[in-house]
Amino acid sequence: MLMNSSLRLDFLLYDVASLLRLDVQATCWYLATAGLKPFADYDDVTDDVIDAKPSADSSA
Repeated sequence: MLMNSSLRLDFLLYDVASLLRLDVQATCWYLATAGLKPFADYDDVTDDVIDAKPSADSSA
């Protein structure tokens, strides 16, 4: 009887640890993909600033 309840507790702890591990993996995946990508508006503003800056060739 004691062996059976101990075995159930082991499985419960394993399940909790597995869920936590999946949560960490999902968070890391989100940060690596959607979370850290720059917005399209930011890219457009950056391109406009780069295009508006005169280059050394055009001033000569």
